[in-house]
Amino acid sequence: MKLRFLILTVFTIAISSSSFAQSKSRAYDNAAAIEEVIREAYINGVYNTGYMLSVTQGFSPDFTAIVFEDKDQSRLETIEDWIKKTEQNKASGNLPLKGEQEVSFSIVKLEISNNIANACVQFMVGGKVQHTDFIGLYKFSTGWKLVNMMYEEGQEEK
Repeated sequence: MKLRFLILTVFTIAISSSSFAQSKSRAYDNAAAIEEVIREAYINGVYNTGYMLSVTQGFSPDFTAIVFEDKDQSRLETIEDWIKKTEQNKASGNLPLKGEQEVSFSIVKLEISNNIANACVQFMVGGKVQHTDFIGLYKFSTGWKLVNMMYEEGQEEK
């Protein structure tokens, strides 16, 4: 009887540990996928390279950004606005960016709940933080996509 109880206890602990490890693995996989979509669709696609396939694959067609211009004014930008601006930058020779002009980022905080995530991202040029973005993401059947964003324009951080 004691042997049966011991075997059952060890089996239960092994299954629990395995489930916990899988849960941590899924969380890591989601975090890595979110970091990848922010890098490829947003940072590289919109700013560094202008590679439109990355943009269209990584942003929801309903994406909107709320840009705060000052304390009492904001404006909405859609993914269509961003695509148009990026294509204009490519056409005028302003993309791809090189060297110190390249944009980089750092995820300061990432919260994931099932298929919804929120990322607090420092947007940097030449290694210097220009502003902080708050990016909302959703995990569609095709993967994580950016669905909304808020940031303050022209607010270089110290």
